[in-house]
Amino acid sequence: MEAAISYLYLAAFIAVLAAWSYYFHGWSGSRSAQKVRGPLWGGFTATAASGLFLVSGFIGWKLNMHGQLFSKTEWTDSVVWSQVVLGLALIPLAAYLLRRGARDIDQRRA
Repeated sequence: MEAAISYLYLAAFIAVLAAWSYYFHGWSGSRSAQKVRGPLWGGFTATAASGLFLVSGFIGWKLNMHGQLFSKTEWTDSVVWSQVVLGLALIPLAAYLLRRGARDIDQRRA
């Protein structure tokens, strides 16, 4: 029970820190805030997630989505097709966001 309470305090601290950072940096008009909100960073995230799901699915490493991502993972004897499909579904999203981000960079230079 004590461990659960300490995890709740930690989660509350992280939530307050994230909200503070979002409020002071996300709503400002600074260049760094505009970069983070841009589609290019979403494209990087989608690319990394796609690679994670594709590689882990093809090598048979089943990721547990109900708890922590890597805490209770298990190896299977075959390909985990659900992860492969999820990784393949993220590829068009990543390509769209990366192209849109590159287009935004080109428009800023012109």
